[in-house]
Amino acid sequence: MGINPKPTVVIIEDEPCLGDGIKFSIEKDYTALVFEDYSNANRYIHKHLTTIDMILMDIYLGCDVSIQLFDSLTIQKENPNIITLSAHSLQSLDPTIQTFINSYSITHIEKPFDLSDLVQLLHKNCPV
Repeated sequence: MGINPKPTVVIIEDEPCLGDGIKFSIEKDYTALVFEDYSNANRYIHKHLTTIDMILMDIYLGCDVSIQLFDSLTIQKENPNIITLSAHSLQSLDPTIQTFINSYSITHIEKPFDLSDLVQLLHKNCPV
């Protein structure tokens, strides 16, 4: 009888304390990988996309950077499983990012947030 592996979650967050806090909060149920910059995250994601179950990403790694990542994910995966994080409400985000989030039914959570709320969202969007 084989053991089912934990779902894999990639966390892209340029605030190390927050990225590590999220990882610590979910590592009981998920395999969590934290990236602080887009280029390393992008390389990993494109190499391992089929094994990634969820991406939690800070939406403001730079507007263009976020859009590039979104575009490349939707080309490779019809329905990317993403939760975006930002210090801004969805309504105040760049219109291009708003359109992407709405088009793909991406969950958005505004900072600051309670880690337990994020864990609950993660369990809802990526069941263990």
